[in-house]
Amino acid sequence: MRVLFLDDDEHRQLVFARNMESLAFSDYVQVRTVNEAISALSEDIFDLVFLDHDLGGQVYVDSARKDTGAEVVRWMVENKPDIATVVVHTLNPAGAKYMVEELLKADYYCTYIPFTAHSIAVYSKLLSYVPEEVENEFAK
Repeated sequence: MRVLFLDDDEHRQLVFARNMESLAFSDYVQVRTVNEAISALSEDIFDLVFLDHDLGGQVYVDSARKDTGAEVVRWMVENKPDIATVVVHTLNPAGAKYMVEELLKADYYCTYIPFTAHSIAVYSKLLSYVPEEVENEFAK
């Protein structure tokens, strides 16, 4: 399973990386900006994508802005990269609502799990308990 993690927060990046290492999971890419995320999605195939909304050190910003995770979602809706599952992990509920609704309308399997101390356990389960045959079905 290949994973992409978009978040500009250094602490979240570190927590996510440590969690990946604790699972002996090395097939992941961490990005911090819209452009980096779109570039990664353009160049590679990911099975699981984690998306933050508020980037650039700002919080509770409008989804219409082009420097948010919502812009990555708009790109995904338009370009349709093959992704099995998307997890929106922003703490911005309005941004999350927009992102999830757009992804679901575009037929992506998507869920909203805000990034908290407790959610990292849920992320671990997503990464460690998905059987290969189910993983392959999602990738179709």
